[in-house]
Amino acid sequence: HNATTPSVSPGAIGWPTTAVEASELSVPAILNGIRSGRTFIDLTASRDNTLDFEAESGGITAKMGGTLRVADDARIQVTIHVAAAQESTVHLLLDGEESSANPAMPLENADAKKSTTLTTSHGRHWLRVEVRNNKGENELISSPLYINFSEQ
Repeated sequence: HNATTPSVSPGAIGWPTTAVEASELSVPAILNGIRSGRTFIDLTASRDNTLDFEAESGGITAKMGGTLRVADDARIQVTIHVAAAQESTVHLLLDGEESSANPAMPLENADAKKSTTLTTSHGRHWLRVEVRNNKGENELISSPLYINFSEQ
């Protein structure tokens, strides 16, 4: 960030922004939110965008930043919540890659929930969500959700 850059320009203070879900506005709560992976990056400096997602398999749910344990070839239901990014598209990435099995999902409304199902191969994986504008530029980037990783 550059303090001398005008606030409406990329690279200015607050652009991009790391949004943190915290139980209260305090340093310990914010640090806990960061450690828990309850964060996303807002590349638009909008101050009103929201991005969150969770995955469920076999009755067990994990939120962005968490770890989900799944059996081999288990179906994973992913639910993504995005606010204030209408006319953009949601992209679900598995291990950093998009798949034709999970195409981009358009956001028609200012407050949208999108769901998709995927199956992973054996081993450890990670999911991430990106929201892109109509030019294909990233607007929001989630923290990952881990699959079959050891919790720390």
